Amino acid sequence: MSLVDHWQSSQDAFKSKSLHQILTWAGNGHLSDGNVTSTEFRDVLKQLPTEMLKDYSDECLVVGGFKDSGFALQDIVNEVGHRLNFQMTHGKYRGSSAEPGHDGLWRLPDGKALIIEVKTTAEFSIDLDRIVDYKKHLVATQQVDADKVSVLIVIGRPSKATKSVEAQIRGGRHAWEMRIISVEALFHLLEIRQNIEGAATLKKIHELLFPMEFTCLDGVIDLVFSTTEEVAQPEIEPLVEPGSPVTPEPSSHSTPVSFLAAMVPVVEQKLGLDLIKQSRVAFENPKTGRRFLMLSSRAHETPNGRRFWFAIHAHQREYLGGHPDSCVALACGSAGEVLLVPNSAIEPLIPILSRTLSDDRDYWHLVVLNAAPGDWKLTPLQGNPPLDLSQYLIQPQ
Repeated sequence: MSLVDHWQSSQDAFKSKSLHQILTWAGNGHLSDGNVTSTEFRDVLKQLPTEMLKDYSDECLVVGGFKDSGFALQDIVNEVGHRLNFQMTHGKYRGSSAEPGHDGLWRLPDGKALIIEVKTTAEFSIDLDRIVDYKKHLVATQQVDADKVSVLIVIGRPSKATKSVEAQIRGGRHAWEMRIISVEALFHLLEIRQNIEGAATLKKIHELLFPMEFTCLDGVIDLVFSTTEEVAQPEIEPLVEPGSPVTPEPSSHSTPVSFLAAMVPVVEQKLGLDLIKQSRVAFENPKTGRRFLMLSSRAHETPNGRRFWFAIHAHQREYLGGHPDSCVALACGSAGEVLLVPNSAIEPLIPILSRTLSDDRDYWHLVVLNAAPGDWKLTPLQGNPPLDLSQYLIQPQ
């Protein structure tokens, strides 16, 4: 039984084991380039919630830990890169003259790339020139563009020795091609990524990992401001139908609700799929790549029935477009009434949905009417026929 099968068959039992114990279930129990243990470990990391990845990284960093802890940490760091939306390629545990041993390669669609070097500690000497040789090899073999590639050194246990490495980089010829980040800080960035929506925030996170001029702090301040602003200013649910001739008063709004924690298991059980959080409301099945949005609305009582309001943003539409079987899950008043609607049914209606467009917001209104038990309809702008959603209601199991 593979590690993925172990995880899917009994998650509680899996969670009760240490990382060292988990590795003994795969292959010969030791991580080596190209072996079964490595393949199964990397596959199961894709399935695990971020909290478990963090716990495993902590186990890897215990002084005097298990034999392959450094290799395991390397794989965990690369999985974090994948969840930060880099196109991640694993490196070697042990390099050779033919294949230099960089630990990972993270690429962006615009051609920019990060060569990853993972160290449990900076207490031992870090050969910066050897890391630069990795870069030269990747450039020579046309795997990266010399003008767009940098090095990111990820250190597990920062210490006074880390400061000396920082000084070595800052005062030498590598200042404009290398950066250092701790494992803990890398997980903090992933937490921001998974709790904040927006392509602009993700872009700022990516930019932070590349060398930049810190004389001007605008880039860092922009990230702090944009994340704070997004948390502080959620979309407001209008209490009248968008697109109607009635203009809502400022008081005709309510604070949005979230049933996220309860609705994700409902969708997972319905489809028999594990979902991994990508951002605040975006999830993905790591095996199939199928993508989901999890949206919530309180119930608004109207003379025509219960009405529910959801917002779908431009960047979320782009995200859903990355897989043909993507779905939007709509929790209507609670996680007990969830509509699992294929994106292919919603996307054709975009031109006839009400839209909010401002300097910092761009989203479409999904207004759902529940006029009677079992009767669910998506109502577009007035004058357009509704879409019957009744078939998409997840029935209690």
